[in-house]
Amino acid sequence: MTAIQDATPDSGYALLSDRAQTLHAKGLNAHFLSRYDSPMLRTLLLNPDAAFAEPDVELLKTDIKTTLCTTSFDGNRFVIKRYNIKNTWHRLRQAVRSPRAKNCWIFARLLSDIGIITARPVAWAQERQAGFRGKSWFVCEHISNGARGDTLNDHSDPVLMERTLQDVTRLFVLMRQNQLSHGDMKPPNILMTPDQTVLLDLDAMRHHTSQAACERALTTDIARWMQWWRKDQPERAINARMETLLAQAGFSVT
Repeated sequence: MTAIQDATPDSGYALLSDRAQTLHAKGLNAHFLSRYDSPMLRTLLLNPDAAFAEPDVELLKTDIKTTLCTTSFDGNRFVIKRYNIKNTWHRLRQAVRSPRAKNCWIFARLLSDIGIITARPVAWAQERQAGFRGKSWFVCEHISNGARGDTLNDHSDPVLMERTLQDVTRLFVLMRQNQLSHGDMKPPNILMTPDQTVLLDLDAMRHHTSQAACERALTTDIARWMQWWRKDQPERAINARMETLLAQAGFSVT
């Protein structure tokens, strides 16, 4: 698995821009990439919830677990994903778990190194209350001109369909080669743009210490992906083509 390391001062601008910096405030720790450093980003990270109340905010998703919005600063558009605390028991459980925002941050930085396209990470922040972890936030670049994978159907543009299904097969191959699994591999977590397929929602992504464990997890990932085309949103042509592509890549599809 590719290691993720901070750049050293003599590594050049490209590496320095990918170096992570830390911002501390009362009850909150934040980490961000140097290339995005600005007063506006620091203001956001000191009070991430304020972005969800801005006049121009666009709420993309809101439920008991997560809240997702887009916001703009420094001339660019970004996505902020907030991981909510459901109750006291949930807060206690977070004490022994790695924050999901941190998981997104780690794997988003890794994936580009191994050829998997995902939204570019900007920052993540963790709230602490009375020594316990509270809400956490993950910030990434917004991807325009994209459509979620669940908009794909048997009547979609055949070129787009074929490219997307081949890209997803390649995702599974790259995850197997690097002993990774996604953990929630369903079409809504794929974004199709005019020229690439983007993997989203890295909350549950894992690196496995053995190939056997990876294969088991990937079997679950593939089953979840195929369930969508067989049961959740049945599409016979997509299902048949995915079965063929996965079999050609050496995966067992049941």
